[in-house]
Amino acid sequence: MKKIGWIILIVVVLGIGLVNRETLVTQANAVLYQSPCDSPIPYRIGTIDSQFNMSEAEFTQAIDEGTAVWSSYYGKQLFVYDPKSSFTVNLIYDTRQSLNTQINEMNTELEQKDTNLKPEIASYRQQSAKLQQQINDLNQKIQESNEHGGASEEEYQKLVAEQERLRQEANTLNAKADALSQKTQDYNSEIKQLDQKVTTYNEALQVKPEGGLYTYNGVQRKIDIYIYDSHQELLHTLAHEFGHALGMDHVTNANAIMNARTNKNTTLTQDDSNALIAVCKKQSIVTIGLTNLSSMIRQTVASFTNR
Repeated sequence: MKKIGWIILIVVVLGIGLVNRETLVTQANAVLYQSPCDSPIPYRIGTIDSQFNMSEAEFTQAIDEGTAVWSSYYGKQLFVYDPKSSFTVNLIYDTRQSLNTQINEMNTELEQKDTNLKPEIASYRQQSAKLQQQINDLNQKIQESNEHGGASEEEYQKLVAEQERLRQEANTLNAKADALSQKTQDYNSEIKQLDQKVTTYNEALQVKPEGGLYTYNGVQRKIDIYIYDSHQELLHTLAHEFGHALGMDHVTNANAIMNARTNKNTTLTQDDSNALIAVCKKQSIVTIGLTNLSSMIRQTVASFTNR
């Protein structure tokens, strides 16, 4: 009986040891292996330059839409608004956005002028063709009258009156042609100004090409959005920069959200999905630390390069 009792006691002790060991392993893994997707990343709205004409509520809604492309695919909230967070998202108005705004305004004005000019030119051409036909008809009448020995006094007066009417109409058309010519010259001049603005804008983009920028110095994160061309492009830029916040790098697929060049796509490509799955995979805290350090170094080099 004593032997049996000892055997049972040993089994119980070993069983408790195994349970405790599994618990310890689970706890250790939870500490040693983590994912940036385990808990939603808190952020808050920082600076919104008034020149963007966007309210905080509108910007917050845009951020919700931009981050949803990642959260929806992953099936879990990856970002959360927290007014106390040190991670800020900002709208920074600079030379590029100023030029971009001017270009958009000039394009709108030119499109309106083009819309107005086309029917005016078409109307002028139609009136000009009609006048030319009336002049030809008058010349034909004069020629026929001369061939038949000349016109009577009454016919002559009618021909003279018709000639005067056509002369006045021609003067009116010439004035209209001068006005259209001036409008066309103004239009072409504004096109040249627009081309110059676009050239200046492209030169500015070569110096500082990013529409948005995510930075992390090991303590504080922030996203600065510099260019707001359209709502769709803003959503893309936000999704792209929040992708960096999760730890994703650029991908080569030109249509991908995480491609280095700006586009208006807000639907994940396979490359985007693969990148998200990769960064959300559990990794050792050592690997995460080295990855964060590498990212900080790259951002520091990029910030000096873009100055």
